[in-house]
Amino acid sequence: MSDFGRLETLGRACSPGDYTRNETNAARIKETERVLGHSQSARKERVVRERITLLVDPGTFLDLGSLYDPECNPEGATGVITGLAKVHGECVCVIASNPELRKGAWLPGQPQKILRIQRLAELLHTPIMWLLECSGLDLERQDRVYTGHDSGGKIFFNNARLSAKGIPIIAGIFGTNPAGGGYHGISATKRLAHADASMAVGGAAILSGMRSSKSGFSEEDVTALLEEMERISKIPPPGSSTVHTQTGFFDSVHGTEKEVIEAMRSCIAARGADDPQELWDVTDPPKYDGEDLYYLIPHDSKMTYKTEDILARLVDGSTSREYLPGYGPEVYCGVVSVDGLSAGIVANRQGFLPRGYPEYADYPGIGGKLYRQGLVKMCKFVSWCDENKVPMIWLQDTSGIDVGDQAEKAGLLGLGQALIYAIERANIPMATVVLRKGHAASHYVMCGPMASNNALTIGTAVTEVMVMHKETAAIACFGRALKKAADDTERLSVIAKMNGLVEKYSESACPHYVARQGIVDEVVNLSRLREYLTWFLHAAYSGMKKPESVQGLWTLWPALVEKSYGSK
Repeated sequence: MSDFGRLETLGRACSPGDYTRNETNAARIKETERVLGHSQSARKERVVRERITLLVDPGTFLDLGSLYDPECNPEGATGVITGLAKVHGECVCVIASNPELRKGAWLPGQPQKILRIQRLAELLHTPIMWLLECSGLDLERQDRVYTGHDSGGKIFFNNARLSAKGIPIIAGIFGTNPAGGGYHGISATKRLAHADASMAVGGAAILSGMRSSKSGFSEEDVTALLEEMERISKIPPPGSSTVHTQTGFFDSVHGTEKEVIEAMRSCIAARGADDPQELWDVTDPPKYDGEDLYYLIPHDSKMTYKTEDILARLVDGSTSREYLPGYGPEVYCGVVSVDGLSAGIVANRQGFLPRGYPEYADYPGIGGKLYRQGLVKMCKFVSWCDENKVPMIWLQDTSGIDVGDQAEKAGLLGLGQALIYAIERANIPMATVVLRKGHAASHYVMCGPMASNNALTIGTAVTEVMVMHKETAAIACFGRALKKAADDTERLSVIAKMNGLVEKYSESACPHYVARQGIVDEVVNLSRLREYLTWFLHAAYSGMKKPESVQGLWTLWPALVEKSYGSK
């Protein structure tokens, strides 16, 4: 611990003047949160939300991907809800079909949303609880969900891989589940069904069409088809609970939804977590209210704040041991506790840096940028956390890595890649909060969502993610054309293009866009950030304790194997 400072209290209390001066700022952030929340609450989700409430411990469900809709579906969603929760006190991932939206069909974006939470479950070794009622893929948009590297089919392969690692997928099966819905069910490690549920390779509508081998339809074909559909409609859906009690694919069948969900809950065994690192005695809540964050974090990304004030609202006792204090002052690195569990935390500092820094340059250092010492410090800190098996939390509010010949001579290009190497080499889970700015290469190197160890990326109502500041991008794109403009008319035309690009950057970097596109996993209200970080750390410690299994949990009914492959 020689590289660490003493245990210190972070931040300060907000004064009455802080609340008064920043009242408009707080109102603006809360209004953005309200608008984002309204986008979600306007959907039809009553049935699936009621099932989730029965499944999880009270008050523990945390949405993930609630705004994810990369194809801008006319339904306004992807037909599935995913999230984090606890069941009997243990961390789980939740996947839940929304039967009120196209009967839970695979809408564009749904496979990718499921793949994302499967990856999170794999990184943290967390069980998946699946509330399944899926009518298969949306046939009218099959080209956007059916096949490809990250398509619906990959979900089944992922379930097999998770099973082989000893990560259970516990499915509660309701309603009719043909085709892709059937494979969701059969690929689970435990399958608990409602008495009226079915699970099959294909549904009744598909059976109706199987008899036609013609190209297109004539009037006579349609008449015959309607007769066939009428006949099929009187037949129960294939793969009923009676059938799969015989095949053994349903582990148990229950008469009510509540009984199915109670059976799912009973499958979660105690998974105890590792004890936290004994680095301090403080396990109290933060000294200051999380509501203060609305008054401390400026909505305007050009304005500054004190990083320690933010940390003081997130960590136990508002205390920390800083790593290499005084070195690399543009980033705060330290060991903190959240809900009694230790974490390594990295956060960008804001505002002007000490005189004479960076030491290699003749210009002043500005918070948010990364310089030589800061990159070196983060590399060393990642290695320390990995060696001591301490999960990491990154708080990004960064405008990029320093540029220019002096920065190149100081080796910043290589040091940025060295930080990426350190993160990839580490074998600990990490979570990232894009608190405000996530710009340029520093968004990558500070454990961005593309990092293999990044289990969770959170945004806020003031998040903006872009390759560079929007005005800088406009100058880079149109500066030469502006210089070459022959007259006022041409100059005004170029200026219009510059302003158009600024507007485009604003729209594509805002919280709603980055959530809709899955750049962040969820935009979280500032007052709830600590809840997400708490779940992450509990899951991380529990997962690090669990060795990977070499034997899968999925089982096939022995009699079926005997019938299929037995002696003649």
